[in-house]
Amino acid sequence: MPASSSAPSSRRIADIAARAEHEARLRAASFLWDPVRGRAGPPPPAPAWVRRPLNVLAGDTGKSVFTHIGDPRVKLLASGKAGGEAPDLVVLTRAHRLPEDPRALGLEDQVWRRLGSGQTKLALDISGEGMPHTEARSSGFHRFLRAAGIEAANCVYISQDRAFAEDYVAHRRAEGQAGPGFEVLVYDRFIQSLCAAIPDDGEAVFRRRLDAYASAPRRRERRFLSLNNTFRAHRALFLMRLLRDGLWEQGHISVGAFDINRGQISKRMHALTELRPLVEALYPLLDDLEARSPRYIGLGDRLPSGGADQAMIVPQMFEEYASSWFSLVIETDTTGRLHRITEKPFKPLLCLQPFIVMGAVGSLRLIRDYGFRTFPGLFDERYDDEPGLKARFDHVYQEVVRLCRMDEAELARLSDEAAEAVVFNARWGLTELPRLFRERIDAPLVDWLIGFAAARPGEFLR
Repeated sequence: MPASSSAPSSRRIADIAARAEHEARLRAASFLWDPVRGRAGPPPPAPAWVRRPLNVLAGDTGKSVFTHIGDPRVKLLASGKAGGEAPDLVVLTRAHRLPEDPRALGLEDQVWRRLGSGQTKLALDISGEGMPHTEARSSGFHRFLRAAGIEAANCVYISQDRAFAEDYVAHRRAEGQAGPGFEVLVYDRFIQSLCAAIPDDGEAVFRRRLDAYASAPRRRERRFLSLNNTFRAHRALFLMRLLRDGLWEQGHISVGAFDINRGQISKRMHALTELRPLVEALYPLLDDLEARSPRYIGLGDRLPSGGADQAMIVPQMFEEYASSWFSLVIETDTTGRLHRITEKPFKPLLCLQPFIVMGAVGSLRLIRDYGFRTFPGLFDERYDDEPGLKARFDHVYQEVVRLCRMDEAELARLSDEAAEAVVFNARWGLTELPRLFRERIDAPLVDWLIGFAAARPGEFLR
């Protein structure tokens, strides 16, 4: 049977869209988020004082969880100056680059006095990063707190890394350190930024994208789409493996400019100890990979004036989605435990395309926590539970190979079977999740921070 004869009818697409709308509304009604764990689930009980406002003083000029939060209970005070108002919380967004001398931050003396007394609490916010816990990192935070005269119990650390709290507490116990230290919250600021960038007319955007999805050709130029910008050793290795095996031309592949020298590249790639034999075999192809960069899907070899952040975070529905069957997402992290996801898997989710993720263990589970559906009928998703990097890397790669070599009529049939999930994901992400992020993710976070700001030292500790 030719692939064209199995194309979804316009009536079927309309029926699927109607079911997606119904399912999205039902799922939205029960969606809950725990800001401490960074996972789906009931948030901690809100204390009675959550109705009070939260005065937040920016201790520097970087982006924080409050950049797009839009909660009317939060009042942002000017950077560095309280302006006569007593801050409840001081937020520092460069927590991974804290100065040796806290006074170099330029905060007013009255703010330091309030921080020292616990009347004002401190937030070390690197919610734009997923840096794992290290002894050196937590020791650096505590040195800063001691130099600033701030008790650890009056500080909260905010990161994308879902393993940080467990590792931090285990480290303190192993070292015999008194007290549990500072609090830890989990927050995905990249995903917040993406949700904030979705237009208010998400319904209209969804309908336009649904029309493009329904009219996509049944014979497609490439098998997959893969958007890549920043150099990562595992990312380069995956792409070089595609080059070696003659699969590069099966994909629409973007590659960012190489922004580090060969010595750094070699060091990072050889640090992938589980993949060392593959690194040795593929390293000679690095010149070929570099020669293909920079190349940005839909943008040629130039980024727009907004730069990489603007181009890479905002989910644009490039025409290459209609001329490929699935997305290969090579995530930032590949840790052997639940770590984080970035905005990268959200691009195919919002652009009506199935996807496979080469990322950290549990990446698909976390995507489902955000309310989306994944594609076990199209991919063998057992890779998501593979603790070993080599096993996970090979599993994802073989799935890509399988779909690249599959008869296109069969691939079209499997893609049609995935239509329910594809359409639901776009509906959910474009019309429900931006609102839910504000109401069910940001709001419990603010509840928690208001309670923390009002609490006596030690009340909130684990």
